[in-house]
Amino acid sequence: MACAPGVASAKAPSCAKAGSKTLAQNKSVRVYRTGKGVDQSLFACRRSTGRRTRLATAFDDGYVSSASFGDVRLAGQFVAWSKTATDNSCKADCPPGYEPTTRAIGVFDAGHRKSRGIDGYPIGGALVLSKDGGVAWAAQSSSGDPFEIRASVRAGDNRLLDSGGAIDPGSLAIEITIISWTNNDEEHFARLR
Repeated sequence: MACAPGVASAKAPSCAKAGSKTLAQNKSVRVYRTGKGVDQSLFACRRSTGRRTRLATAFDDGYVSSASFGDVRLAGQFVAWSKTATDNSCKADCPPGYEPTTRAIGVFDAGHRKSRGIDGYPIGGALVLSKDGGVAWAAQSSSGDPFEIRASVRAGDNRLLDSGGAIDPGSLAIEITIISWTNNDEEHFARLR
């Protein structure tokens, strides 16, 4: 069908990107990566508008700094991922106690284009995301117990749900907003709200 003179045809929003690889997608959001090797970027694109947001970058300068991302999850309009960054640029002049590597979890609300960072890192990909943007993960414990289950539902929130040597990180699962895991072969539940 031809357009009438003076009337432009409207181009539908698109989340297509040449050379990209889809990591997760649903009817609302496409999450993809671009680049190759150690130089990559992670994007989320809202299908209704075609608006893209860069969530993370991966690189290695081969000298003092590097970054990576992984464990990408998508639920509704929310995206979660793990990220690691290393900066050894201070070399011999680093202050006492300086930790060159930081690990965190990112959560992005594609509907409102808002992000939050969580101080935590999943073990073995044990990261789950609810459709409301809540996350839970199995982590290495700093208290002496080998593992713990932690959760966050809003900025500044990082709750300990369970800890102990008998937690199976691979048992962490989610159904809508209810998470489950096993500790000492007993199933536990919590709501991500």
